[in-house]
Amino acid sequence: MTNELMSDAMQEALAVCESEPVHIPGCIQPVGALIAFDPDTRRVLYYSENAPEALRMTGSELLSADLRELFGAEGWHDIKNAASHPAFRSGRVQAGVIGVEGAAYATHGFASGDIWVLELEEVGDIKALDANVLTDLTQLTLRVDTQADEIDLLNRTVKLLRTITGYDRVMAYRFDHDFNGEVLAEARRANLDPFVGLNFPHWDIPAQARAIMAKVPLRFISDSAQEPIALIKATATLPELDLTPSHFRGTSPIHLQYLRNMGSQATMTMSIVIEGSLWGMISFHHQRPRIPQLRIRQLCEAFVPILQNKLQISLQKTQFQISEVVNDMRDKVQKELVDRNSLEDTFQRFASGLLEAFEADGIALITDPEHFRHGRCPDASIVDQIIGMSATAPDGLFYTDCINETLQTESDGLDEAAGVLCFSMGNKNALCIFRNSRTRTVRWAGAPQKTVDVVDGMSRLSPRGSFSVFMESVQHHSMPWLLRDIQLVKGLGRSLLESNQWNAMLATARLQKQQELMIDELNHRVRNILAQIRSISRQARQSSTSLDEYSMELEGRINALASAHNAAAGPGAKPVSLAELIQTEVIPYVQTRTDRLTITGPDIKLEADASPLVALIFHELATNAAKHGALSNADGFVQIEIQEVEKGIQVTWIEKDGPPVNKPNRRGFGSTLLERAIPFELGGTSHLTFHHDGVVADIMLPSVLMTSGADTGSIDALDRPSEPVDMSRDISSDGLVLVVEDSFVIASDISTMLTDFGFSNVEIASSVNDARDIIASETPIVGLFDVNLGGSETSAELAHEFKLLGIPFLFSTGYGSKAMNEEDFPDAVILTKPVKKKDLFAQLSRLLS
Repeated sequence: MTNELMSDAMQEALAVCESEPVHIPGCIQPVGALIAFDPDTRRVLYYSENAPEALRMTGSELLSADLRELFGAEGWHDIKNAASHPAFRSGRVQAGVIGVEGAAYATHGFASGDIWVLELEEVGDIKALDANVLTDLTQLTLRVDTQADEIDLLNRTVKLLRTITGYDRVMAYRFDHDFNGEVLAEARRANLDPFVGLNFPHWDIPAQARAIMAKVPLRFISDSAQEPIALIKATATLPELDLTPSHFRGTSPIHLQYLRNMGSQATMTMSIVIEGSLWGMISFHHQRPRIPQLRIRQLCEAFVPILQNKLQISLQKTQFQISEVVNDMRDKVQKELVDRNSLEDTFQRFASGLLEAFEADGIALITDPEHFRHGRCPDASIVDQIIGMSATAPDGLFYTDCINETLQTESDGLDEAAGVLCFSMGNKNALCIFRNSRTRTVRWAGAPQKTVDVVDGMSRLSPRGSFSVFMESVQHHSMPWLLRDIQLVKGLGRSLLESNQWNAMLATARLQKQQELMIDELNHRVRNILAQIRSISRQARQSSTSLDEYSMELEGRINALASAHNAAAGPGAKPVSLAELIQTEVIPYVQTRTDRLTITGPDIKLEADASPLVALIFHELATNAAKHGALSNADGFVQIEIQEVEKGIQVTWIEKDGPPVNKPNRRGFGSTLLERAIPFELGGTSHLTFHHDGVVADIMLPSVLMTSGADTGSIDALDRPSEPVDMSRDISSDGLVLVVEDSFVIASDISTMLTDFGFSNVEIASSVNDARDIIASETPIVGLFDVNLGGSETSAELAHEFKLLGIPFLFSTGYGSKAMNEEDFPDAVILTKPVKKKDLFAQLSRLLS
């Protein structure tokens, strides 16, 4: 008898269906023979009823045979080799070819617990098969290599597989979260009705069958009207044999009836597993009995992982696009927070965008203690139930297209909401998306209602008798949630809920705005510095009579700028001591006779922004004095008076006891700098007088450049004037000097200096790994390390290695002397960029002495 499913009989039928032991059918398909044996005793424990005939012996002879003798030494060796393969424990492994009285059998083996199982299939030349499979696999892979997306890939795949296999119909299915299947792509004979776009209910493939599909890449059924071949046990007490990986595994009579009702006499299935879960399948159907050739099965089985990888890449592209949407939404939320500083206003503005993205009708964001709602949302009590279910669900994700059925609640408090997609992090933080009810039509392959047969007093599911298109009108449900929706809510939910603090998001957004302002300011300063360098380069070119003179003047002026920037740089842009700044620029020209420079007056602090130009001015005065004025002979000296006056800072530069001074015929860079830059950039005044007994410069800096801050920026130790350097000393060597610097221009400059010093073996590396490659071939005599390399890499690790090996090294940095941790390298030499040639020479001379 047959009853419509609505009773306890249906529950019993479902339980019987899901408990059917499809992995131990007790039979095989009539496509070959099978034996199972104890590998230690080499005695047969199970055999298919047709195995004795295939092996040209009786059943009793087979049970008493020693398989090593039966298959010969070479055949047994092949079987043992197959058993040593890791896949032997989880799937089928090719075990060679055995010959029996003129017949050749391809063998495949697998482990069933401690028992070894061997399939025997009559075949021709196995080596030729392997070669053909490799050729076909290569061509198949190439032809699906350039498909644009998931649907294109599946369409191309089913067309190619139908051509290769010869089946009447090949379909690509995708399973939803309940394992209902939808046909996404199809290739078929012209006289067959199309199945593409049809849905198949999840009970078409019971859970235990899906579990096998996730493990076994390929399965075929040769004839839905087949007479199965029984398995014979050596003793009645042996358990049923697990045939999960077997291509020959017998088939459930219910499934065979299902295929006949579908109009299929033969099928083959390729499982698609993505990230460990059954994603879908490629299903082959034929209207006549069909045993797919071994070559075809080998090809399809080998193609499965290739298809899975290509499909996963396509899905990852989709995931990346979703991530971009999530990032864009998050950025918009943060911008709204900055502009409005109101959580409620911000939520209401970005919520409408979320509704559009999800094609939804309502949204609720719960970030304890805040509750925000927009659009059509259920009552708070229902939302709390939903969050509770989400909190206990895997990944904090709960969704349904019918809240009524899932929660078994009244519709009064739903406010028209039918479906919900909820992502939660705990019981108090969640993002819920709601959709209203939509009447929609689902196209099924046959009516999806289950029916029950009562057989021998037991209720059993009966396969439906028709697969004609059945149109079902679905009411009181929302539109179903797609994979895109699920991935989107997870990504966006984490962005909104992970910190559990919208105020933290607000702070982050404000910080980003501050960073943008800082970057703009940095760009402005860099452009100004580049403009300064371009200007002093042009001026040096005009005032120089030779390339060497031009080079020295340009280097000196750039060093003056660099020293001042080092003093002013760092956290908080500290003020700079005016006296110290002047001393830094002048003392290199008086060398050890510090009595040739006197500075009197208060230690006034300058704003950091003013220090580079002030340093350059006094560098020009000192350079001119060394060339033509008081510092160009043995007796002259410079007196500098600093006074704090009503209008600001009065600085007077006085040269005495130098050679007689004549007013120059042309205005040089220094004169131009004094007369124009001070009024233009600093808002001060200046006057340069050429007295016969010495130059006098009167400079007035406005009070706005002064600061009362006690904490001043310090000039780096190596930027201070040092003892005179004897550049004529010979420090040359043919030993390896290793320069680790990520800027090619700077590295080339340092390399040139080293070559000038007489080092003939200089190697440049831009990263720690490159440096180690060089060290592996030759041990350096000294290392010069840029502190901060590309990205977040530093040279500290390399310096530690040099320290352990006893190889001297020094650092260079654009961050000043505080760039390194003094505890790690208390005695380290740190040169500040741009590296001065005399400083590099002096330190190398000291390190290599």
